[in-house]
Amino acid sequence: MEVFMVRHGEMGRTSGNDFLTARGEEQALATGRYFSQLPVTGVISSPLVRALGTAHVIARACEDMPVEVWPELREGLFNEMTGYGAEELRSRFPLAWFPKEMEAESLLYPADTRESLLQRSQQVAQKLESNFGPNDTVVLVAHGGIISYIFHALLGIPADTFSFFKIDFASISQVSLIPPEMRLGHAPIYPERSVDVVTVGNTAHLVGIE
Repeated sequence: MEVFMVRHGEMGRTSGNDFLTARGEEQALATGRYFSQLPVTGVISSPLVRALGTAHVIARACEDMPVEVWPELREGLFNEMTGYGAEELRSRFPLAWFPKEMEAESLLYPADTRESLLQRSQQVAQKLESNFGPNDTVVLVAHGGIISYIFHALLGIPADTFSFFKIDFASISQVSLIPPEMRLGHAPIYPERSVDVVTVGNTAHLVGIE
C-alpha cells in the first residue's frame, strides 16, 4: 500500500477551523494536479477545515473521489476546541463522508497529551491496514504535528524520544506499507520491515507558487 501524507495548504491563523489562504488554495490545486496523474484509490482527511479544504481540492482533481473524514487525523491541540459538525462541513465540502460521531451540530475536541497523540496515530496506522489493501494508493491529508506522530507510530518510535519531521504546507510524504507476507529480511543487518519511507516533506510539485 502506498500512503501519501499531505500537510494542508497555507492557512490564516485565527482559530482551529482556519480556512486556506489564496496561496493555500494554489498549493492545494497544484497538489491535486500531482495526484490526478496517480492511481489514487482513497482520500482521507482530518475534520479541520484547512485539511478538509485541501483534501476536497485533491478529490475534485481525482474525478470527484469521496473524502473519508477521520477525526483521529486532527492536529494535536494544546487546549480543547469546538469544531464544525458534519452538517456544516457537508455544505462546504460535498464530497466528504463523515462517521456517525460527527453528525452533531458541533464537536468538542479535547486537549491532547503526548500519549493521546501517539494513541490517535496508532489508530490511524491500524485503520489504514484494515480499511485498505496492499494494492491501494491512499492520500491522507492532515497536519504537520500529527503527521510527525504518524511517522512515530509507523516506525515504532516511542513518544518519549520524539523526533519532528519537517513538513511544510502542502508537502507530500510517501510511505510504503508492506503486508506481512512480503516482509522479507535480506541480511542480519537488514531485518524484516513493515514500512519503507520513500519521501519526507517533498514540495517539488509546488515549484512556481510564490
